Amino acid sequence: MRIAVLNLAFVVSGWLSWSAAVSAAELVLAAEGKSNYQIVLPDPTLDPIIDRALGKAADVMREMFLANGGTIPVVRESQADKQQPGIYLGDTAVARAAGVEASQLPVWAYVWKTAGPSVILAGRDWPATKQQDSGDRSCCLGTVKAMTDFLREFCGTRFLAPGGLVGIEFLPTPKIVIPAGLSRRKHPLVNYNSGGRPTTEVNEIGLNLLNNVTTEYFAHTHELAVPAEKYAEQHPEYFALFHGQRIRQHPHPWKPEVMVKEPHLCYSNKDVQELIYQDILRSLDAGYSDYLSLQADGFQPCTCDDCKRLFDTADWGEKLWLLNKHWAERLLKDRPGKFLVVSAYTVTGKPPTAFQDFPPNLRVSVGSYQQAFDLWKDGAIPGGFVTYLHAWGGYHLCGYLPVRTPQYAERTVRMYGQYHVKGVGLDSPPAIMWGLEGPTVYVYARMLDDVQNLTAQQLVEEYLQAAYGPAAAPMTRMFDELHHTLAAYAEVFGVDNGILPAKHGARRASVPRLSNASRQEHAGRVAGRDGISREDHHGLVRHQQAALPAGNLDAGTDRPSTITISPGSISPGSGLDI
Repeated sequence: MRIAVLNLAFVVSGWLSWSAAVSAAELVLAAEGKSNYQIVLPDPTLDPIIDRALGKAADVMREMFLANGGTIPVVRESQADKQQPGIYLGDTAVARAAGVEASQLPVWAYVWKTAGPSVILAGRDWPATKQQDSGDRSCCLGTVKAMTDFLREFCGTRFLAPGGLVGIEFLPTPKIVIPAGLSRRKHPLVNYNSGGRPTTEVNEIGLNLLNNVTTEYFAHTHELAVPAEKYAEQHPEYFALFHGQRIRQHPHPWKPEVMVKEPHLCYSNKDVQELIYQDILRSLDAGYSDYLSLQADGFQPCTCDDCKRLFDTADWGEKLWLLNKHWAERLLKDRPGKFLVVSAYTVTGKPPTAFQDFPPNLRVSVGSYQQAFDLWKDGAIPGGFVTYLHAWGGYHLCGYLPVRTPQYAERTVRMYGQYHVKGVGLDSPPAIMWGLEGPTVYVYARMLDDVQNLTAQQLVEEYLQAAYGPAAAPMTRMFDELHHTLAAYAEVFGVDNGILPAKHGARRASVPRLSNASRQEHAGRVAGRDGISREDHHGLVRHQQAALPAGNLDAGTDRPSTITISPGSISPGSGLDI
């Protein structure tokens, strides 16, 4: 990425006693390359992960000031100059004195607040209990999120990609000004948006790749609560009766000559029910707010008489939903404010018919597809949803090439807002190719900041201007072509989980194109940005239109037109597909 450094005149013959310009309306943090602010970190905490993360955040803020021609010290609170104003990051004594109790905030929530000439940026900074397989702990770093949003809104900073400073663009901001009475508390749209390894990187948090610290396991938790290796020998009655056997084994999927016991449970057994409920309490008492309730994969129902009579229904989806409802109702009394998350998966994939009003502490986990959410639209689910997103990944038909468009990203996040989604598990990290999918990932990330008001079009323009500067106009045309082609690909082949939808068996589809009026409007925006006149741009569009089959465009109308395409005959388009 370009790192723009503004060469401002800087007075080095001794710091003048230059104080922040304070008026009734604003605070000036820096102007003309000068600032007498200091970045103030909390004194070391008991957790070095948090200390390192806040230190990285302070370094990025210092680089922002440097890019605009000034220098600013980074100090611990105990070493701060009490005569100078500061930008206080995290759970500092100054923040607490101003009434900001960062440790009491919800995960990933934060506060911006001025205290005289000083500025407080503080969020919940908390490491989850569970040690990850990689050796890293998943942390909530609300202060880092507070700082990245602050830099974007007031300091011309754009977080475009992972990778440290090369993924950050510092746009020239000669004068950094904030409202003197700034006071804002922000809660994120989702409590997590993550997949794979935990992150403490400033860039990734700036892109709303937020660690999951709400849920201990994203796994088939019932078999973890009642492990066959522990209970099979002494309590075979805990396990599903199937073909006259309760304890069955199968070969381990990747360990040769290793046999594993089947994990399917006898859900009518009161001890089994209680073991699962006690595991729910154990996890929540460790500091997590949500517990994922999920039966074993490849679910095999128990055929014992008690299970057949369970809840007076033969439908195993109904049985499990009613059992989860029972646990949620107990939990509401035992651990108010905590949530049970039930995965709509295999046998529990459909809404229960026994009830439509869900307990307020029960959330439903579904896939990130409109059809999956729409299946639940008739139920009253005040706890909301969590979801898992298969947007990116090497399993798609085109492998590691770009697969998504900005419109897809906008549509997906709007769906999250519509259905009150509280968490997103990413099946694969976003963008295998950051260069070509950068605008799409940026739209996905930034839409999470303000789902009601942001749009894909404005965010793509924001990205391209920051990433490419004077080259934004030709890059806009290149990405228009790419996004239109990807939209056509998605319509023809489908990309959800790399599966060809049955509805496209004929391998033909209609793909929306822009009307001539919309094309002319776009041409007006880009005309002159790279030396191409409006007339020459229209000529380019006409040339590209002529290469398309007849009947593609509704000339002279504002109605979206369509083209009919088939694999192997997709011609490059020229429409604005963002």
